[in-house]
Amino acid sequence: MKVKIKNSFFELTRFNKLVVQNIVNKDFPFKIGYWIGYFFNKVNQESVFYFKEKEKLFEKYAEKDKKGKIKTEKETQNIVFKDRRSFNEDLIKLQRIEIEIPVNKIKVNLNDLEEKRILLKPLEFDFINPIFDVQEEQQEEEKEKTPPKEKKKKKKKLHIAK
Repeated sequence: MKVKIKNSFFELTRFNKLVVQNIVNKDFPFKIGYWIGYFFNKVNQESVFYFKEKEKLFEKYAEKDKKGKIKTEKETQNIVFKDRRSFNEDLIKLQRIEIEIPVNKIKVNLNDLEEKRILLKPLEFDFINPIFDVQEEQQEEEKEKTPPKEKKKKKKKLHIAK
């Protein structure tokens, strides 16, 4: 099985390397930790293609100086575009492309992680959610679908106050 992610995921991991490091350094059970590391390694490899295509968009839409280098604003160092609208449209198209990362989903019970004191911040969870097959909700759903076992009804004795 492969995990699908959009190219925009690469932007998140690139600009939030500290979050990725925090995730990788958590004391997950061996198998989960291994697959998380494997996943981020594959994400890093695949991101090379995305960033090459993004660089092509900069080359296509940015203004250039006399030496052929991309112009930037002096104060902010932001790129000066010939056609920012077209650049943004093409960048959005690039970011929406889904790719497959060759990694299996990991069955994870969030209660088990919590019991082992492996706590994930919301942003950390967002980063590894693509490879998690969260079991907590499924178990709860199964409990709801399974009718409760019928208990033998004990006859209650009525106590009458005197």
